[in-house]
Amino acid sequence: MRRNRVALLPPALNHSYAEFTTLQQANGEMAVVYGLGAIKGVSEKAMEAIIATREAGGKFASLNDFVERVDVSNLNRKQMEMLAAAGAFAELEPNPAIVFNGADALMSAAALATEQRESGQVGLFGEGANEANPLQLPVSLWTNVERSLLEKEAFGFYLSQHPTTRFRHIIKGLGCLSYNEICRLDFPSGGDRLATRLAATVEEVKPRLSKNNFKIFNLLLSDQSGQFFASCFDEVVGTMLGQQASAND
Repeated sequence: MRRNRVALLPPALNHSYAEFTTLQQANGEMAVVYGLGAIKGVSEKAMEAIIATREAGGKFASLNDFVERVDVSNLNRKQMEMLAAAGAFAELEPNPAIVFNGADALMSAAALATEQRESGQVGLFGEGANEANPLQLPVSLWTNVERSLLEKEAFGFYLSQHPTTRFRHIIKGLGCLSYNEICRLDFPSGGDRLATRLAATVEEVKPRLSKNNFKIFNLLLSDQSGQFFASCFDEVVGTMLGQQASAND
């Protein structure tokens, strides 16, 4: 999608559906809206129930409004946390850490509101008191690294900001290219090699033995342009770890 310059919008409780959908942006260009049901650890059935509530009573005005109206029968704390990590609550609470760390309190409030609603009692916050008596949730903050890692857990990839973004000035100063830029290079004919530099995050390492009994590492890497695979021999990894140890000393 990035290579085709198609925008991928993050999931939002007031705009997303269970599956991926398309949306025409203000500039006239089309974008893909991330589906709530595609977030890791989230039940599609629970997301469809939230969407049905939204369509029946309008968009959620606040966290209070959300917990008073949502059906908790298919929802649990883990799903609330993953929705927060994915940024789905951004319109209701800009700080996802507050929702993530307050997931238990939100679930308890939603369960009580459901019980009162089914019994015909007055709403949890009193009629028309959603904004006057907001939920009291602990104030929390995430570092950029924590936010990126939880976003990775929710999506399986980094959607808003890749970890290498923090080092963009250093990366640029070292003359590193992105994986996408390397793929567009004109390689020499005749099988000659082209030396270049790349900065990436190591996401997964799988060792294996070659036919000659050499240890090889298959790597899953990523940078701002996407994920890609690479391989290296044991001595390369040993050299890199040695250089890292020397730098730490």
